[in-house]
Amino acid sequence: MARHEKTKQEIYDYVLSEYPPEVYKYSGKTIAELCQTYKEDVSCMSSISAAARCFYENDSYMGFLRNIYRFTNDSDTFGAMYGSVAEECFGGTGPKNGKLLEYYLDDRLMEIIL
Repeated sequence: MARHEKTKQEIYDYVLSEYPPEVYKYSGKTIAELCQTYKEDVSCMSSISAAARCFYENDSYMGFLRNIYRFTNDSDTFGAMYGSVAEECFGGTGPKNGKLLEYYLDDRLMEIIL
């Protein structure tokens, strides 16, 4: 959806339609609510709603990353699930949006990713 220029709201609405709050206890909750109540679920079904909310409550890729690391568990799963969506919508941290990669990677590694 992100690659087809759907809005953040359209993406989040789709998640809510597929993972309705009346069925999934973490669906539709705010980040503040999730930080208080979220418990990791080995099936990852709860992670989808929480990861989607981390994406939804931001306007930047770095903001998305900050939100997923507010959780003491499952942040790697959140990043895997929604990192690519956030990158597509917000542009990620690549060279076109700043110097973060250039700061951490040497010239040889930069050539590989470009």
